[in-house]
Amino acid sequence: MAVATYHHGDLANAVVEAGLRRVRQRGLSAISGRELAGSVGVTPAAIYRHFADKASLRAAISQAAREQLARAISLPRPRTLSKRGAAERFRQIGLAYVEFALTEPLLYAAAFEICEPPRPDNPSAWEVLTEALDDLVRSGAMPASRRPGAEMVAWCAVHGVSNLITAPMAGVPVNQRSAVIQQVLDGVKRSLQITP
Repeated sequence: MAVATYHHGDLANAVVEAGLRRVRQRGLSAISGRELAGSVGVTPAAIYRHFADKASLRAAISQAAREQLARAISLPRPRTLSKRGAAERFRQIGLAYVEFALTEPLLYAAAFEICEPPRPDNPSAWEVLTEALDDLVRSGAMPASRRPGAEMVAWCAVHGVSNLITAPMAGVPVNQRSAVIQQVLDGVKRSLQITP
């Protein structure tokens, strides 16, 4: 059966979008160029004019998953910067991160596959976090002395709890997840000396 020639839009982006749909169903390891080619109506050879190999195709899909995470945690900045507003936004970013991990587990896993991204993430979850931490200092909600390395403290905490509460060996019942998440976020707040 002949495959229809792709005539519309940007093939590379169409393939990545099709890849994200497949990842949500079966995970990044199940991605194949042949299957994605069929889903967008081109030959596998056409895909590999845009991606050097299967590894670069998966890297582009992984990056797109990270950018979806960044969009999920990109909460609007308050019009007026206040201690309370900066602290609440920072906490909501942490909650949004964990929520993404819980509601999009295969996409979340794909976002952290070890691969070389083809370009810098845009948007970048790291930059969202950095901006929120800078706002904490600017508003006076966090001492400037706590700012160096604060990204790693915050990221490791929410990434760790996201992975642990879904791991069978962690033994966290579904009805206790919220309490565990709140404990971790409170721990980050104490560690960084955030005071709204």
